[in-house]
Amino acid sequence: MTARRRGVGLLLAALVGCAGDVGDSGAPPAPIDGEEDIEAAWCEALVRCDVYPDLEACLAAIDVVGDDLRAAFEAGHASYDPSAAAACHSALEQVSCEELAISPDLADCDVWGGTVPDGGDCGTGAECASAFCDQGDCDPALSCCVGTCAAEELEPGVPIAGDCSTAACVPEAYCDEAVAPATCRALVAVDQPCAEGQCESDLYCRVTDALAGTGVCSRLPVEGEACDPGYPVCARADNWCDPADNRCHKLAAVGEACDEVSDNCVPYAWCSPEGRCQALPGEGEPCLDWPPCLGDLECVDDTCAIPPADLAEEDCD
Repeated sequence: MTARRRGVGLLLAALVGCAGDVGDSGAPPAPIDGEEDIEAAWCEALVRCDVYPDLEACLAAIDVVGDDLRAAFEAGHASYDPSAAAACHSALEQVSCEELAISPDLADCDVWGGTVPDGGDCGTGAECASAFCDQGDCDPALSCCVGTCAAEELEPGVPIAGDCSTAACVPEAYCDEAVAPATCRALVAVDQPCAEGQCESDLYCRVTDALAGTGVCSRLPVEGEACDPGYPVCARADNWCDPADNRCHKLAAVGEACDEVSDNCVPYAWCSPEGRCQALPGEGEPCLDWPPCLGDLECVDDTCAIPPADLAEEDCD
């Protein structure tokens, strides 16, 4: 789940003929089972890390379900697992602000799942117990696609020391193309020599030789530490790399001075042309093309709101 971004638009379930009615398109969708509880858990973490200004604003501005899952649930093709909610709460209580900076998809918060077994008809993976709807060559952007729930055949990846000339390596490896044939190597640990894309997942390659494009695998700097002007990213979600002294500092709060180019305001604000952080418009507030609305809200009829699902009927015949 990415709590700050909405999912793709809805293609309604194949079992209702790729057409459906999941509620009044002019009103916000009614919450499905467990949605309010999981939203609250996410918002507590997001507010703790200063990604949203307060709990009320966050709850009004995020959608943890998305159109596909909502339609599947309301059609009876998905269910909620209350026992998984406790694990989700625990994961969000423990998630660090560093992790929130990269918008993690927490497996423990997958508390809804499809109920259609393999071989059953589907419109999206949200309906399937396997989470995969095989739609063949059908392009859902062009037509209504009826698929079949199936176990997704994932490519295992080339193991370390294997030939990656024509296939990707396993997640814990990178493809060394400087040798023939190209060979999978283990990701590089902290303080070891590297090139871009070779470091372990929680590290980055700090370039020390710009001409060769090589450097040293390094951890992202925490608040107050020196940051890399060539890779101006800090570990915390509420920090930025200030070019004035190349150190990680708190993002500018609403009302404080900001740099319009760097856009160094807290995530719930934007840097105005006057060089001051201004709060992004929240639910029910007027909006224009810019700035964007807070979180998952969109500008609908000049007002920030969670947009209704696209309920336009589609003919699958």
